[in-house]
Amino acid sequence: MINEVGTVSGTDTYCACYIRQSRKKANKSEASPEDQRDKTRAWVDGEGHAFVDYYEDIGKSGYDPNAERKGFDRMMNDARSGKINMIVVHYASRFSRQNYNVVLMQMLELFNLGVRVVSVNEGEFSNNNVMDLMNIVMRFEAGHNESRNKSIAVRGTFEKARAQGGWLGGHAPFGFSVEKELRNGIPVQILRPRDDESETIQWAWHTIKSNMDIHTAPHAKHPASLAGLVDHMNGNGMKTRAARIGGTQKDARWTVTTFTRILRDPRLAGYQAIPNTRGVEQPEGVNRWKYRIQRDENGQPLMYDYEPVIPRAEWWELQAWLDTRGRGRGLSRGQSLLSALRNANDEPVLYCDCHKPMCSYAGTSPKPQYRCNFRNVPEHVGGNSMVQAHLDEHIGRVVFGRILTAEGDGDTAGFLLEATKRYARTQEAPSNLRERRQLVMERAEAAQLLKECEADYKSVKDAGPATRRAVLEEMDRAETALAALDARLRALAEADSPALPIAQWINAEDGNGDPMGEGSWWATASLADRRQFVALFVDRIVIHKTHLRGNKWKQYDAAERLTITFAGDEPNPREAPQAA
Repeated sequence: MINEVGTVSGTDTYCACYIRQSRKKANKSEASPEDQRDKTRAWVDGEGHAFVDYYEDIGKSGYDPNAERKGFDRMMNDARSGKINMIVVHYASRFSRQNYNVVLMQMLELFNLGVRVVSVNEGEFSNNNVMDLMNIVMRFEAGHNESRNKSIAVRGTFEKARAQGGWLGGHAPFGFSVEKELRNGIPVQILRPRDDESETIQWAWHTIKSNMDIHTAPHAKHPASLAGLVDHMNGNGMKTRAARIGGTQKDARWTVTTFTRILRDPRLAGYQAIPNTRGVEQPEGVNRWKYRIQRDENGQPLMYDYEPVIPRAEWWELQAWLDTRGRGRGLSRGQSLLSALRNANDEPVLYCDCHKPMCSYAGTSPKPQYRCNFRNVPEHVGGNSMVQAHLDEHIGRVVFGRILTAEGDGDTAGFLLEATKRYARTQEAPSNLRERRQLVMERAEAAQLLKECEADYKSVKDAGPATRRAVLEEMDRAETALAALDARLRALAEADSPALPIAQWINAEDGNGDPMGEGSWWATASLADRRQFVALFVDRIVIHKTHLRGNKWKQYDAAERLTITFAGDEPNPREAPQAA
């Protein structure tokens, strides 16, 4: 009987029926959950025992040691609490398919708790019979080996399908459909562009490409913004896949996040790729990447055999443009020299003393300013601003002064070297630039995997030769992948690097001896060219709060309020300089 605290007492038997199935739908290899419930409950009732509850794990693997089996855990806890003293399963394999060492420890715990385990089709396993223990060890080992062999067979089938260019995912990504084919005697699923969805993607890219270089005034709607594209699609009947299918998601609408993820998909350009699910910290500039391009042993990308939805080179161009999207990167940028300007590390250039980026502000003042949008913060009381003309003039002259003296100054020799590297990046084909970032990310992943393998090898030094061999093989694959990625990065680095057009920038004759004078390159250059010029040489500008007001007797000196970090320099301390 069950006593007042809910635990077993006396000599009665209280049964838990454990139901597990690795798939939510029944297949030929295992009984359905309904069948397991009927058979186990019928056995309990037939024996005259008390039924306590069903403990179920549907859609849970008994082989995967990381599978979360909440029903199993609840059953074990109830056994430890004394609420049940018998567990009934359809077959022993329903209890578990893990290594027999793991399962035997669980069984011995149950035996010590006085819990008997019964298989409807295989009989009872108890701890007072040596043959029962041997029998259950053999059955658990057989179940584990069966699952392991299935896993190996499935992996082998996947590798064969992948070698034939097969699609190994579930639902096809947006823009594609899946067709079944027989290739070299192997049935595979083949990814193919889908006309209606591909047209939506091609329309979006055409709109972006036609308008990406247009600058608009602040708060004006840009024809190529992601938000604008999404609004157009939602307002003009360009349905999402979920809305087209109907059902519970018939009203699904486009969002910027969803559409950005679609445009990021390398499969649009014909690359074989998988979602990036590894928890590796991403290198600078690629933290928004959501896919990993698959590569061969030489580091070359693997390609599908269909015509790309977006030509490969144009897809890389699209990725470079998407990298410029995000908060604080609006398409109205470029209204002043330094507002929303970003350096080579994709960080804002212009900062306030309070560590917040500064922006351009015209307002009612006759002189446009750079200002901080925060007031009365610990770093500065009141506001913090500087007249744009003062700062622009000072930054231009400081950069030109450094260029003219850098070649003969050992302390600033790295200044031109770093600027040359950055200039080469601006002249580099978008495909090479984005591929370089992708390779850097994948190299970080390969290096992390190698570290994990090395740690694994140390932990199994006392294990058997088969275990050590498996870890060594994984380590060898990681080293090979790392070497291939390094080779590909070196190949990209060896591409021709254009020299800085210094003679054009500082042509003294056109500027009457002044690199910023009338007729000079600076005076005639577009705002976009000036911004690119500054980003080559400057990493960070910090404007400090002034404690003095200018007057007509003292010429304004912007240098007194600035801390500048140049290309190739170590970051400067961000403390304010001493007030004059």
